Amino acid sequence: APAPVGTGGTMVTGTSMGGPGSVTVLTFTEGNVATTIEFDGPPNDPAPPDFVTELGQKQDTAIKDWQGV
Repeated sequence: APAPVGTGGTMVTGTSMGGPGSVTVLTFTEGNVATTIEFDGPPNDPAPPDFVTELGQKQDTAIKDWQGV
């Protein structure tokens, strides 16, 4: 699903392939930086979308600050 983070922000939630558990992945770009953040959790309890978005926006701000944008 689209996520309001950086450019092309996308969030995917599902079941971990490495064993029982949930996984949520957020990807986005900012300038020339590509970012992927992974959240692993217990089965049937993925990271809340609002939490993932909030942390992604904080990372996006840090990247902008680093780039001097």
